[in-house]
Amino acid sequence: MDAHSWAKREQRYGKKFEAGRQHIPALFDGISLPKEIEQIALLGFASNANVKTLAG
Repeated sequence: MDAHSWAKREQRYGKKFEAGRQHIPALFDGISLPKEIEQIALLGFASNANVKTLAG
């Protein structure tokens, strides 16, 4: 939960999702993973009326 603008959130979550894409394969070494991993942000208070996606 934060009071940042959606542009700032987009930047912050984009950075977090990129780090996740880099580290997820090492966490699950030996397990066959899909080529594209779906990443989901859980926001405490948010509405999807104006913003449908965050960081891709």
